[in-house]
Amino acid sequence: MTSQALSPDQLDILVLCGGQGTRLGGDDKPLLSVGNARLVDYVFESLPQARRTLVSANRNLATYGQLPCDLVTDIEPGIGPLAGLLSARERLSAKYVYVVPGDTPLLPKNLAAELFSAAQRNQQAAAVCRVGEQAHYLPMLVRRTALSTLDTYLSSSARSVKGWLKVIGYAEHQRPATELGLTNVNTAADLAALHSLLNNQ
Repeated sequence: MTSQALSPDQLDILVLCGGQGTRLGGDDKPLLSVGNARLVDYVFESLPQARRTLVSANRNLATYGQLPCDLVTDIEPGIGPLAGLLSARERLSAKYVYVVPGDTPLLPKNLAAELFSAAQRNQQAAAVCRVGEQAHYLPMLVRRTALSTLDTYLSSSARSVKGWLKVIGYAEHQRPATELGLTNVNTAADLAALHSLLNNQ
C-alpha cells in the first residue's frame, strides 16, 4: 500500500531555541554564527512548507521575532525540550508537528516527509531518526493529539524526550551511518567542526 504524502496543511513546525547553552558559556546557541549565517537561519532554510511555524525561545525574543514565525515562551521553565512542546501545544492546530532543535543547521530538507512515512508505515504516533546504532530523539515528527499526554508524563517528574516517546509510541527512521544532517552544537569544539564542515562544502 502506498503511504499518503505529507501536505503543508497537515503540518505545524516547532523550532526549539529555549536552551540555556550551558556548555557554551550560556550563549544562545541558535543565534551563533557559522559561515555566513546563524545556526537558526540554516535551520529555517531546511524547513518544509507548513501551516504554521513557531519558535520556542526564552531570551532574545526581539531577535527571534524577526524570523518568519510566531514566538512562544516556556510556561514551565527548566524541564528541557518538552517545555517547548508544552508551551506551544495550545497554538498548534495541524495534524502533525515537526519538532526541530534550533542548533541543527544541516537538517535534510525532506526529513519531515521521511519521518511521516515512517510513522504511517509503523502506525505510530511519532517518528525519530536512527543513525547507525544511535537513536536521535530530536528532530521528531509527532501527531498533535499525542501532546495531550504531556501533562501526566511531566507530573511524574519525568523530563526526557525519549521517555515520553516511549509512552506515546514511536517509529525509527534509519538514516545512513555517515549522516551529518543531525549534527548539533553543544560545545566550542562542535562549533569549530561545523565551521570546518561548512567551509569545505
